[in-house]
Amino acid sequence: MIRLFAVIFAAFLLFALPQDTFGMGTEDFGNAPLNEGNYGSFPGVMGIVNHTTRVYHWWCNGNEMFFFRGDVDQLNDALEQFSASEAEEHLVVIRPATGDTKTFKDEGTVAYNWSFQLVGGISRGHPEKLTGSKSPVLTIELSDEIPLDKLKLPRGVTLKPATEKTIAETSAATADAAKVYAARVKEIEAFCNSRVK
Repeated sequence: MIRLFAVIFAAFLLFALPQDTFGMGTEDFGNAPLNEGNYGSFPGVMGIVNHTTRVYHWWCNGNEMFFFRGDVDQLNDALEQFSASEAEEHLVVIRPATGDTKTFKDEGTVAYNWSFQLVGGISRGHPEKLTGSKSPVLTIELSDEIPLDKLKLPRGVTLKPATEKTIAETSAATADAAKVYAARVKEIEAFCNSRVK
């Protein structure tokens, strides 16, 4: 009887007391090649996944982000690699701001010019909460290193301007910066619209 009580009490402590829980996620820095076996659901993406300009990568519950930093020629090469993949849609989003992302452990930020997102695993059940697409998405962050007029967009990519975010969500802290941001949004929209056949 005492043994049964001890087992029940131990089970109670195990489930009733607060515990730390951790999400399934991982990150890595640099461009060490990732294993092609992990990307069987996304045929042909290894050219972009293992692009030499990759600076950071994270995976969480199937949502996977790759961050790259390079010049416009390297981006144009990455766009070619992306368009060669076997995805149903090759969505390219253009944003009017430079990019940086926080690391998992919030140890700082990583600057980047473009990112690439794959939605798989648990995340694939709710893509609308992420990109709105189950297809891979390449997002370009415009900057002096990535001028809009130097982009070479391969056939088969679908261009989309980023949805305009509120000024509070951008780095635009002043009225002048807000005007520059709004002008860039219009420039991107015109660029995207000019390429719709």
